[in-house]
Amino acid sequence: MTSLVKQLDTIPGRSKGGTAAQASERESIVDMIAQALAAHETSEQQYLWPWVRQVLPDGDEWAAGGLDQEQQATETLAALAGGDPQTEEYDELVQKLMSQLHKHVAYEDRLFLRLRDALDDDERAQLGERILAAQRAVPDGPHPRPADREGRPETGLEG
Repeated sequence: MTSLVKQLDTIPGRSKGGTAAQASERESIVDMIAQALAAHETSEQQYLWPWVRQVLPDGDEWAAGGLDQEQQATETLAALAGGDPQTEEYDELVQKLMSQLHKHVAYEDRLFLRLRDALDDDERAQLGERILAAQRAVPDGPHPRPADREGRPETGLEG
């Protein structure tokens, strides 16, 4: 995800004199980000957020904050999907998305520091493996949204 955002940032949009070919390239990268984010969010909804709720005293707040950020990025991606990559509006949405993604990465970095203190090495490794496996299992296409995003499904983790 980070490398896609960096690539997107290096290609000028319409507002910075970008060409039609560059607009098409930006649109392709946005599509790749949408697919990567769908897999990322799905795996987190399945494993990370339920586990965060279980092991951190303020886990409900952490999960709610992360899910809210993910929803905002999903909405921005939906607006981009219906937009024209050769417009300044599209450029503004791209900038908004990049800001949202940077904010979310920083949020999760802080969360992972908290989890490092709350979980032992084996638990963290097991959680990481499950998240990565779930990301690989997500099919390409629209983001599947669970009916109850605030639910607390079983994590399937021992501990």
